[in-house]
Amino acid sequence: MAKTVFNTEVVELQDGTEVRLRPLVIGRLRRFMDEWNKMEAAQDDQNKVFEILVNCTAIALEKELADKVADADDKKEALKEYIEDTLDVETIYKVLEVCGGLKGIGDPKLQEIAEAIANQDQAGTN
Repeated sequence: MAKTVFNTEVVELQDGTEVRLRPLVIGRLRRFMDEWNKMEAAQDDQNKVFEILVNCTAIALEKELADKVADADDKKEALKEYIEDTLDVETIYKVLEVCGGLKGIGDPKLQEIAEAIANQDQAGTN
């Protein structure tokens, strides 16, 4: 009997969709890491950091959420919009940790940026 060598985790998105997180296969992991490597250059620009987080999450979840954007002309852009409308920062961190293997994603600098983004979002809704 075969034994699975990786762990999976199920998370619920803000719209109630459940997604099973698992480590990325090599091809998707390469694209994920190419996007993640842009983070260092973007540290001083909160919008770029947020864009990288969303792009990495989109790469990680593109197969799991394919049905959410099946009718879209531009599936990549539709997936990014869906992620922005349905995932909070903590869920994004969990996706990056489980799927991309990014341990310690709760890095204080990223936490600071995430809090600033969250504060901007809250200020816009009040």
